[in-house]
Amino acid sequence: MSELPRLLLVGPDRHGVAIYARQLAAAVGRLDAAAPAPLPVDPLAPEAAAFTLRGTRGAPLPGSPVHLHATDRILGATPELAADWVEYLAGTAPVTVTLHDLPQPSDGVRNLPRRAESYRRIAGASSGVVFNSAHERALFAEYIGEEPPGSTVIPLPVVVPVAAPRQGRLALATTLRDIAVLGFLYPGKGHAEVLGAILELRAGPSQVRSDLGLLALGAVSPGSEHELTALRARAEASDIRFMVTGFLADAELERRARLAAVPVAAHRHVSASGSIGSWISAGRRPLVAASRYVDEMARLRPGTMTVYPEGGLAEAIRVALADPASTWLA
Repeated sequence: MSELPRLLLVGPDRHGVAIYARQLAAAVGRLDAAAPAPLPVDPLAPEAAAFTLRGTRGAPLPGSPVHLHATDRILGATPELAADWVEYLAGTAPVTVTLHDLPQPSDGVRNLPRRAESYRRIAGASSGVVFNSAHERALFAEYIGEEPPGSTVIPLPVVVPVAAPRQGRLALATTLRDIAVLGFLYPGKGHAEVLGAILELRAGPSQVRSDLGLLALGAVSPGSEHELTALRARAEASDIRFMVTGFLADAELERRARLAAVPVAAHRHVSASGSIGSWISAGRRPLVAASRYVDEMARLRPGTMTVYPEGGLAEAIRVALADPASTWLA
């Protein structure tokens, strides 16, 4: 029987990939008390250049296999440094990786080739590669190179939701008028699209009430403060209520997700989405923008999301407001 790898915990505590890694570590610990304890590691620390894999008591563990949830943005200050660190790590121990946030054209003409080369090097240094979706595996083939030998797809998990009392949830959905986007706020996440949809509904013949607001359930992603400024200015100019909650712990995030009138996942460049899973875990059936990834998830978890076509968000919101039960899982 092969040795179970030690999971390395990398990245800021509130980063989605770091949160997911900790959740997996906790789940593995519950299933197998003998599993190696996860090991927090900071590749951005000054001493990382002389990194030596060590156990929780400081004892060296040369050659012990490790697993890493990898995105270049938490592994190094640049894509190149992220790949340097994984290659160094692979020289001390067998490494397997789960790749997140695969490079794609939305990275821009400058960053796409840099990120693609970083991911090529990370995969090349690893003895096994996991993707979170077939879509992400396809992105690797399209923008990085040949699929890594022996790679596999393990979809992001969804916690089975606990049903909310039916009458209570419908009452909330008809009195609270927030159209909510869940997760970090950054360009392309879908907040701007929701604002545009609210304006479209106001201007149309559908008699939608004017008290619709945009609720951002999550914090502003570092470096995206300009997007928040632009959204606030647009909302104020249009007299649309706009609120950003900041970071929410799991229990509070679920509570707030259940209060939203309409749950939305309108990410334009999604590769694998924890936000969709969070909506489902809260018992909601979100409106999600059609894409190759969303089509894959709709086949995997039929009936858990309402997929709308490009340009169809306003109409999807109108239908959801008219039928609040459609935004809840049975």
